[in-house]
Amino acid sequence: LHFIADKGYDSEAIRETALKNHSIDFFIGAADLPVRKIKRTVNQFCMETNIPFSFAGVGVNNGSWGPMVIPQKTLCINCFNEKENQPANNIELEVANKVSAPTKASFGPTNTIISTLLAKDIILYLTGQTDIPSINTRFSFDFKTNQISQFQTDIKNCNC
Repeated sequence: LHFIADKGYDSEAIRETALKNHSIDFFIGAADLPVRKIKRTVNQFCMETNIPFSFAGVGVNNGSWGPMVIPQKTLCINCFNEKENQPANNIELEVANKVSAPTKASFGPTNTIISTLLAKDIILYLTGQTDIPSINTRFSFDFKTNQISQFQTDIKNCNC
């Protein structure tokens, strides 16, 4: 979807081009660019088409997955990000945006860690489980310390 979002296409264009005539059970967003626009575009597309989705990403020092978004049951990605960034001031947001820039290379072992944890949550969802760790939660794995941190919100739904 990078080529679609980069050219300014919206969720309707996605439906009519890349994903036309495809049945989608779950959408995984793992594209790096354009940094914020790709998430907004995927969010809009999945919310409009009622497709559950999640994002994952890997950098040099950490990787993250979540939140899992289930349209009409959880927060959309825009509302989740707003809640996650609420306690941050402008300087903290600027630093976070700079360190979340895409890396120039990929390292297989770190990609495997994050993709495995994301896949586990998706399999739980697709098999009808209800206790899925990444619903309304973003996890971050620090590769230097092997510690996992999380941001979770108790707000279950939004009006988007």
